[in-house]
Amino acid sequence: MDIKISEKELFLQNGKKVTFSHEIRQVEVRESLIIVLLSIPYSDNTVNNILAISFEGAISWIVENENANYPTLPYEQMIAKSDTILATDFYGRRSYIDIKNGIVIKREH
Repeated sequence: MDIKISEKELFLQNGKKVTFSHEIRQVEVRESLIIVLLSIPYSDNTVNNILAISFEGAISWIVENENANYPTLPYEQMIAKSDTILATDFYGRRSYIDIKNGIVIKREH
């Protein structure tokens, strides 16, 4: 899949454009999904900043909310593997996310 990125916009091979509320930090293409990590400013309360976009340009999922027992921060980086995404926040806390549905499988705090 050939994609182009310009700040808050993702341009897909089929000519569709997906616009996000925040700048795009990282993109990974896996099977039939485009995994997007958005860059969230420190002053913003947004925390669910990993999304999956279909090749047709529709949002397939948004990562689930973090556990209310822990202070919640947006994700800072991600590594997409075949079936999971390893994402870390500013404090280095790791979350393992199911790449098919955005559900957090495991957390290491």
